[in-house]
Amino acid sequence: MIQHIPAIIFAGGKSSRMGRDKALLPFGGYQSLAQYQYNKLKTIFKDVYISTKKNKFDFEANLIYDTYQINSPLGEFI
Repeated sequence: MIQHIPAIIFAGGKSSRMGRDKALLPFGGYQSLAQYQYNKLKTIFKDVYISTKKNKFDFEANLIYDTYQINSPLGEFI
């Protein structure tokens, strides 16, 4: 059953501990973890968005651009 609430993938972090962008690593037969998550969530949710600082993806996706350059959007609530 498709959910009528949106899903958001947070992919705007600095990746300082990993050393490279985790969202762009290959995963599960997809070119990136972000693409894998996006496609899987599209089977459950009507609307799926990726929250990011810039468009770094090589696939079509609904993007929400972060307004916070240092923190993620969740960092404002901590």
